[in-house]
Amino acid sequence: MKKTLISTTLLTLLATTGLSAGMAGAAPVDAKTDAAVLFTEKSNPLEITAVPDMHFGTHEIDRSKSNDYPVVASGTQVGKGSLTTTNVVSVQDDRSKAKLDGWDLQVQQTDFTNMGASGGVGADPTDILTGTQVVFKTGSSAITQTNSAGIANFGAAEIAVNTAPATFMSGNATAYGSIKATLGTGIGEDAINLRVPGAVNPTEAVHYQSELTWSLVAGPTAP
Repeated sequence: MKKTLISTTLLTLLATTGLSAGMAGAAPVDAKTDAAVLFTEKSNPLEITAVPDMHFGTHEIDRSKSNDYPVVASGTQVGKGSLTTTNVVSVQDDRSKAKLDGWDLQVQQTDFTNMGASGGVGADPTDILTGTQVVFKTGSSAITQTNSAGIANFGAAEIAVNTAPATFMSGNATAYGSIKATLGTGIGEDAINLRVPGAVNPTEAVHYQSELTWSLVAGPTAP
């Protein structure tokens, strides 16, 4: 009876010791899973997201010299009611990596034309302010980008708009994402001006209006 008890105890000790040794030496078990994603382009991946309206106030006729009139906060216009000046121009480039080749934002204007008094009374499409230009003062303006490594520049320190397209801003292949130009402080001569030659011959108390067209062209020469 004593011999049997010793044998049973010994077997139990051996079994327990072997199990503990096996557990202590076991390698950890890893679990792995997969993840994936697919991207497609928007229907319009390169687009203009903001351009400014502008009003230049009311001024006396002055033919003694050329005058630059800074933008004012707001004013009226024929056909569209109140017009509020803004000072932001922005572009969004969400093209795929293989298609990023830069862009060129261009702007042109129509002639400032007599749209008549309030309500369009007395409008005369032959009465234009010859040589009058919208002028963007980009020297005191700033460009911000979501991709800080991108290169985007203004076309010049002062962009005087004509009836032919002028480059307002260009970006190279790294200028993708959101690109925003803020013109000066918004209101005043450091932002946008109207340049009126001294030789113009305006009609009194009528609204002269112009329309600006902004065009975004892909693939310019890198600035």
